[in-house]
Amino acid sequence: MLATILKNELKYWTRNPLPYVFGIFLFLMTFVSIWGMAAEGTSGKSTILVNAPYKLIKNTNFVSMLMLFMLPAIIGTSIFRDYSSKMFTFLYSYPFSKKDYLVGKFTSAFIIVLILISAVALGHFLATQMPYTNPSLLASFSPLPYLKLLGIFLIPNMFLFSIFVFSVVAFTRNIYLGFISLILFIIGQGILAGLLAGSEWQFASIILDPTADKAIKEATQYWTISEQNNASFPITLNILLNRLFWLIVSIGIGIFTYKKFEFSQFASAISKSKKSTKNKQNNVFSKIQKIELPKANYNFTFLNKCKTSWNLSNTDFKYIVFSWPFLAILLSGFIMVLFQQYDMNPKDGNYFYPTTSEMLRMPIFFFSGVINLITFLYSGILIYRSKMSKMEGLINICPQPNWVLMLSKFFAILKVQLLLLTLIMVAGIAVQAYSGYFRFELTHYLFELFILHFIHFSIWATLAFFLYNLLDNMYLS
Repeated sequence: MLATILKNELKYWTRNPLPYVFGIFLFLMTFVSIWGMAAEGTSGKSTILVNAPYKLIKNTNFVSMLMLFMLPAIIGTSIFRDYSSKMFTFLYSYPFSKKDYLVGKFTSAFIIVLILISAVALGHFLATQMPYTNPSLLASFSPLPYLKLLGIFLIPNMFLFSIFVFSVVAFTRNIYLGFISLILFIIGQGILAGLLAGSEWQFASIILDPTADKAIKEATQYWTISEQNNASFPITLNILLNRLFWLIVSIGIGIFTYKKFEFSQFASAISKSKKSTKNKQNNVFSKIQKIELPKANYNFTFLNKCKTSWNLSNTDFKYIVFSWPFLAILLSGFIMVLFQQYDMNPKDGNYFYPTTSEMLRMPIFFFSGVINLITFLYSGILIYRSKMSKMEGLINICPQPNWVLMLSKFFAILKVQLLLLTLIMVAGIAVQAYSGYFRFELTHYLFELFILHFIHFSIWATLAFFLYNLLDNMYLS
């Protein structure tokens, strides 16, 4: 039965457009950034090779953090879709074991995660083989660094976070809690790292870091430029202990989930008695009065269609910003930007004024990937929202052309982008005011955020809608 469940789940994922969108996004993001570094970088004595093992793990560190936010959409959906479609009451009557069900669900989704990880490595490799790259910035190709990166760092990290999200969704039957718990896990990791920042807690901070980033920094902090370009991946005792510790934690989470998960949990909903329901219905019908409905005036002008599209976008915008995943990402992102801007000054006594350019430099670098990720995620959610809510048939008979509905979703995404850009501006001004620097330069904020970067993000939104519609048409055909 395990093979049957695994085969059925993999067939579902091959027909789902979400993994393809995630894979293309991760591949292009890695491919374009590495190709640009290899083509536009300058060589010198202090230059670190683009595809050196040391640089390889640095380049994939940011992309792997973005992949964490994709895990609930893949790992969580694997088990949540049985609850959302109400099929779990039917499936749980089948004579398969709990082990076959849980292992089949998790393994199929984790195979998709492994494919997404491979897309990142493939994008990095192909970018170094493209024309117009600077040969002096590239080392000779060797598959060993890629295998070490996957086997020691990326795959164990994804396995830990995947099984964590899978357990949360399996017990709560809520995919939004999967997003929130993952974000809280990451924030808790940052708080713990701050508490263990002292030298006396260095070993504990290395072991308790689930991504092994601290162990890598400890092993490479005194490397020379030559070692960074030529040395292989460091595999120190602390790295091995870190990997072993979190592998045991991952297996422990899996065993706990297997022991505590029950097919019957939360299966019955609390409902009122038939008598109370009947009395309530009688009270409702007794209050119905005869009313005269107003006469409707139809207006199908182009201006009114644009107005309808704008009003519908307000509904989609509220649906996004009041969802738990978005609120969690918004809150954690705002806190991270605040701390990042507040701690921009080093501890050696050299003070940097919190100018507007400094307030925009690092947040834009950090938040650009987050905004693009949210754009791609919620563009797909809005496009497929009618299908997921079983409202597609009712929406298709509305007396409005398709472009009105599609434009409303596009407007909603643009409003979300404006909200996130406003977040950066508010955080920057707050840090400047707290630091006693009151030269805010609002025109600089407005021009760079709401003109330059907004145009950039709107182009990504247009690309996202084009890809989702293309995949939707291919899927329907």
